[in-house]
Amino acid sequence: MKATLDFDRIINITAAGSTEIGTIPPDKKGVGQERLRFDGKAIVDLDDLMEIWVEKKSGIFILHAIEVPGAQLVAMTYADRKRLVDDAGTFRLKTQAEIDQEAQDFDLAKAKARLKRIIADQDDHNHDVMALLFAIIYYVMTQNTQIETFFNSILDDIRDVYPLARVQETLKEHLAVHKAAVADYWVAVDEATTLTARE
Repeated sequence: MKATLDFDRIINITAAGSTEIGTIPPDKKGVGQERLRFDGKAIVDLDDLMEIWVEKKSGIFILHAIEVPGAQLVAMTYADRKRLVDDAGTFRLKTQAEIDQEAQDFDLAKAKARLKRIIADQDDHNHDVMALLFAIIYYVMTQNTQIETFFNSILDDIRDVYPLARVQETLKEHLAVHKAAVADYWVAVDEATTLTARE
């Protein structure tokens, strides 16, 4: 059986191929061509290997059963191929910690996107915020018991949506950033006001 090869990769099995590769072993008859390689002596199934030569072309990892120019030998199985990363030119498998972190980051990104959609889909979201702000002002000024009863009824929900520990942590961080930005803003306002006064 002849084939056209790219190093050890079997590109096409054809009578017009330039390399005799023998026959596919009986137990590999149902194996996809993407897993089969010709090592110069016999057809090899990448799934049988514990070390695989890895090459990277155009951002894509290519697996080999033999050493080819630019390839690196990686201790891995064929099933590990989805864990391959290019770490500053060194090919390796992602650690379990990296996989777990990616999963956590993905879950967090999904949760953020869902929250943004929920907020964006509420046409009266800004109205609710303003209504709550005015209710707080009204209560501070009048001590109205009806508003106090309402606040008590939503207190648990507020605690769940905005846990106090997280509010304290994030507010402190954000205030530091905003403080610097506001300081720059007021300097710019004062300079603009001074310039306008001179004119």
